[in-house]
Amino acid sequence: MKFAGAKQDCVPCKRRKECLRTPEKTHTRQDALLIASPEYAHGVTGVMKNALDWMVSCEAFIHKPVALLNASPRAVHAQAALKETLIVMSASFLEDASITVPILGSNLSEDEIVLHPNISASLISALVALRTAVVTARIEAAATFSIGA
Repeated sequence: MKFAGAKQDCVPCKRRKECLRTPEKTHTRQDALLIASPEYAHGVTGVMKNALDWMVSCEAFIHKPVALLNASPRAVHAQAALKETLIVMSASFLEDASITVPILGSNLSEDEIVLHPNISASLISALVALRTAVVTARIEAAATFSIGA
């Protein structure tokens, strides 16, 4: 099994866990982030807060396209807090790629979620918006590179 990265594939190895525990090293090669994080006591979970704290001073995070996926229409506090944190961190927050899908309490299986017409349409639309942002960023970066060369 391979884990696809933005610039190269990453084959699972003995150091995989170490890589996943150091987001300040692994996120730099990713073209975008899609964050799906639960709300805990009207706030961002400690794990998510720690992950973002590791990236606060990282230049590679600046202008990186980021979208939020929320699985509960009731979980509005953490989403708002995450959005504000990402904007302060100079991420390129993608409003049109950030969605809330009503999965909580639906009792849908993974297959039923994928086959649900409204949910799958929302997910596809969000992923297309995220991909469009990545492609646009790549084109702009290439144009900047060739102008400066």
